[in-house]
Amino acid sequence: MNVLANPTPSPSTVSVAPTTSTIDANCSLPRVRKNWATLTSSEQSNYLIACQLLKNKQEIPISGQPSMSLWDFFTEIHNSDLNNWYAHGGSGFFPWHRRFLWQFETALREVVKEQRPDIDYCSITVPYWGWEVDAPAPSEAPIWTSASFGIFKDTDSNGCVLSGIAKDWVTSDGNCLQRSWDTSVSFVGSSGLMSLITDYSTYENLEPNYEDGAHASPHNYINGYMAIFRSPDDPIFLSSSLHCRSFLGYLGGLLRLR
Repeated sequence: MNVLANPTPSPSTVSVAPTTSTIDANCSLPRVRKNWATLTSSEQSNYLIACQLLKNKQEIPISGQPSMSLWDFFTEIHNSDLNNWYAHGGSGFFPWHRRFLWQFETALREVVKEQRPDIDYCSITVPYWGWEVDAPAPSEAPIWTSASFGIFKDTDSNGCVLSGIAKDWVTSDGNCLQRSWDTSVSFVGSSGLMSLITDYSTYENLEPNYEDGAHASPHNYINGYMAIFRSPDDPIFLSSSLHCRSFLGYLGGLLRLR
């Protein structure tokens, strides 16, 4: 299965994103995103709490529409046909996803500030999975635990996740969260990421080679919901794609200045 193939259509009304927030007013800037493997147990726990709070929070994000989970609303934004023409398969990939992830992260901070005053909401940022380091054995990555994103291949006969934060989640289209795992997929390692930087001198060349290569590997390896446009239904989406989108997005900006 190719990443993001055959997406499930989403309502045409989902074309907007949450409004700009002032949540950072009392926080130090810039936001610092860390490798999941380097987080303390408390930092990991607080992040997962934030994810669950956002999944549980029901609001009416669009006037006149039914209430829905705010987490699911972000999935609908990513899945919307009105966004996909720009967000995937072209020059908009980097800037669109940088903005999308920043807003997702902002929503996590806001829900923690609102519901968990015992947690420093300023400390909530989306951690990244350094999959280029785990490329030789991604199944042994530290993210795959019952206390975090689920045990590797811990799914039932339908692919429904049986452990981790999302084991009881209902997806934005009303199903269990599914991972079908294609372990034949190879990850791009550290040297491969460096080659992206050195081998492609223009943004136009860098973007498709990153999107269809390094970015696609975690999606296709985990498969299931990660391999369609509803990929944000899986909480690993934010961490698996984040650090290269941020880092290479920055590099892409530099390349456009050449």
